[in-house]
Amino acid sequence: MSAIAAPIASRRERVTQPRVILSEWTKLRSVRSTSWSLFAATVLTIGFPILASAVISAHWGHRSPGERAHFNPIDPALVGSQIAQLAIGVLGVLVMSAEYSTGMIRASFTAVPKRLPVLWGKAIVFSAVTFALMLPAVLIAFFASQSILSRHHANLSFSDPHVARAVIGAALYLTVIA
Repeated sequence: MSAIAAPIASRRERVTQPRVILSEWTKLRSVRSTSWSLFAATVLTIGFPILASAVISAHWGHRSPGERAHFNPIDPALVGSQIAQLAIGVLGVLVMSAEYSTGMIRASFTAVPKRLPVLWGKAIVFSAVTFALMLPAVLIAFFASQSILSRHHANLSFSDPHVARAVIGAALYLTVIA
């Protein structure tokens, strides 16, 4: 009987932040609930503004002139981001706790003995994924809600003062929640 020896690495790779980020990206993709939570956040971010704008548009004729004058068209456009923060928060907890529940955290800290690079890697990856997904979702929600409200001339343009800041700020808000 002969024993087959596993090849031993001839060189030792250094632990660098880009490698830690790459490993965190791999771990984030491997957790099943990641895609479901991000899908739920996207649907909530887009769906609720469309629903709110449709309800407002349907009842526009029943509003008093004072209510019409004080109506802010940006509010229904961003209502979804307030609800999507729940899905993003749940995913943030899952990103941090998934390794602990499976025991993979031991392998992570064996490969990267210092905790801070692992924490920074998780934060960078999760924030980047959240922002990359939520910015288009918030933009879609804004333009969809404004197209619904345009029937009553109660809409805003993206170039109006403070609108771009509010819309991009909603995506940044969800990133900070992450």
